[in-house]
Amino acid sequence: MKPTREKVRELIDEGMKPKEIAEKLGIKPATVYTYRHMFKKEEEPIKSEDRENLENENKELKQEIKKLKKANKSISDELIQVKEDYEELTNKHIKMSNSISDEHKEVESLQKVIKELRKENEGLNVMKNRLIDEAREEIEVLESNYKSEKAKHETLFRYITLAKEVS
Repeated sequence: MKPTREKVRELIDEGMKPKEIAEKLGIKPATVYTYRHMFKKEEEPIKSEDRENLENENKELKQEIKKLKKANKSISDELIQVKEDYEELTNKHIKMSNSISDEHKEVESLQKVIKELRKENEGLNVMKNRLIDEAREEIEVLESNYKSEKAKHETLFRYITLAKEVS
C-alpha cells in the first residue's frame, strides 16, 4: 500500500484537481493543497548562496567527523593503556604475594587489592561505555546531517546538470 503522499503526487501528475483527489482518497482538500505546496518546494532550485552554505556546512561536518574519529581513537588508546595498567598491577600483586611469608596477610592483602581493582575497573568500564555511547550518538547525528546535506547536494547537482542541458 502506498502512502497518501505518493498517491496524491500520482493523482496530481495525472492532472486531477485537488478537490477530486481529496474525494477519491477520503482526505481533506487542505491536505492535498499542503502536499501540492510541498511538491513545488521540492522542485525549486537551490540558490547559489544556499549552495555555498551547504558546501561550507558539509566541510564543517566532515571536519567534525574527523575530530570524532580522532577522539574515538584516543579513547580506544586510553582503554588499552588502562588494560595494560591493570595487568601490570595484577602482576605486581602476584610478585608481592610471593614475598609475603604470612599466608593470612597475603590472602587478605590480595583480596583487598582485587576488590579495589574491580571497583576501579567497573568505574573505568562505566566511563568508557559512556564515552563510547556519546561518541556514537555524535557520529549518528553527524552521519544524519551528512546524509541530509548529501541529498541536498545531489539535488543541486541534478538541477545544475539539468540547467546546463537546457542551456
